Amino acid sequence: MVIQHTQATFTGLGLADVVLLRSETITGHDGFGAPMSDVRVVVVAGSRVIANYGTPRRRSPKADRPGLYIDAYLDIADVTGNAVPEILFHSGFQAVSDSTTYDHILSYNAASHTFSDISREEFYTSGTHGLRWTAVAGRSLLVTADRNWNPATPAEARCHYCASPFEYRAYMWNRASRSWVEERKVSGAKSYSEAYEALDGDWDLVRSGIVTSK
Repeated sequence: MVIQHTQATFTGLGLADVVLLRSETITGHDGFGAPMSDVRVVVVAGSRVIANYGTPRRRSPKADRPGLYIDAYLDIADVTGNAVPEILFHSGFQAVSDSTTYDHILSYNAASHTFSDISREEFYTSGTHGLRWTAVAGRSLLVTADRNWNPATPAEARCHYCASPFEYRAYMWNRASRSWVEERKVSGAKSYSEAYEALDGDWDLVRSGIVTSK
């Protein structure tokens, strides 16, 4: 079934349709036993199917789970700074105490008229791992947030949603290496239970640290 539809212009293809699909067939179950389905992105230029990107079999950092349909997010944006748009969408898995949402970035190769996923394994969102886009001097960056436990904190105090400081890493696309490169690491001092709270609470600190490093 069609979930989202948009259009984008790619070199050599012209205006193309970009469609986010969810399979009607049940292909998995979440942590509560509820059905989940595959996610697919199709790119069509004229009468040609240029890309047919199926459910990414990425594994959750904490469980052996594929990335299934998780939400209706679909966006077109030039996040690599090469004046060619990328296709952004999500896959993920709903567990019992947490969920994981993977960020996928489909990049277009004009020479071969193909798309490939250029995201890193760190580009996902869960209760304890955050992700947020920002920009510095017109360049897109992805900021990740991870727990940064004090070594003195005992293991029994490090529960799944126990409050802790977070560490932030900013990644920018490097055209020479064609990869996302860590540009800056910032450590927060305040404690938070969840990653989205940490990103909200420390965002001014993170932005200041990123800009200062440029």
